[in-house]
Amino acid sequence: MISDVKLKSKAIIKGDTLRLFFISLFSFIVRRGSFALLVYCIASLFKSGILNSYLENYNDTFVYSVVIFDVAFVSLTILLFISSLKLGEQFLYFIKASGGNGRLGLLFHFFTFKRSFRALSLYARLTALKIGWLLYFLLPCAVCYGITFYLYSNGKLLPVVFYVLIIGSSVLLSFCIFMWRIAFSRYNAAPYYVCLNPDTTPEKAIKKSVAFTDGFLRESVLLESSFFGWFLSCIAIIPFVYVLPYFKISKALFVVDSLSLKAYPEVQNKYAINYLGLK
Repeated sequence: MISDVKLKSKAIIKGDTLRLFFISLFSFIVRRGSFALLVYCIASLFKSGILNSYLENYNDTFVYSVVIFDVAFVSLTILLFISSLKLGEQFLYFIKASGGNGRLGLLFHFFTFKRSFRALSLYARLTALKIGWLLYFLLPCAVCYGITFYLYSNGKLLPVVFYVLIIGSSVLLSFCIFMWRIAFSRYNAAPYYVCLNPDTTPEKAIKKSVAFTDGFLRESVLLESSFFGWFLSCIAIIPFVYVLPYFKISKALFVVDSLSLKAYPEVQNKYAINYLGLK
């Protein structure tokens, strides 16, 4: 399935790579730039003398209340903007993977009050789940490293034993990271369900994603891992302008195809298809 997805992805982005790259680049710069601007403004507010001058002339409680309200309001607005733009980009790739055009206007499809809040709620939940699973899987590794360094610092381990334990803990860390990616892959279809029906609540989308991605988790992580060499080659060989759209459309196509196979298993193709029209 992974090979079919990658071959079909190459066919989909053929002739449209530059446009998809600049759409993703625009989304990335605007989202990261908005967040960086928010951090810069908050830091400048506390470093400048404006706040101190207000504190000297007005009640401290009133000033801090106004500042907290303004910072919270601006932060919420920017987070809504970032979440809407991110979900719009994913929507664009889902449409493209489903055979649509993937027009630029889809980036702003979720720029309404209700949809933007759903986008923010979705990504807040996904981020919390991602961090939670990461801490869960890193805990045994941290315990192993902690015990190893504690015993070594107290002179209770020979250097050879110490290095063996460190290598073993590193192997365990690699395995835990792989399992973490598998666990989080259960939520890959949640944005698709929200894009498919903007009225779907993030909670329902996540539950449906967990139910329908079962059986494709290992393949999802292997697909992501297969792009490690591609991104590494961007340093000297293959331009990022091709790899980024290829990666994003492959992930979107994998979700679309996986859900289709889950819903209609009888249509699964068992034969190789020449997606690129190679002779």
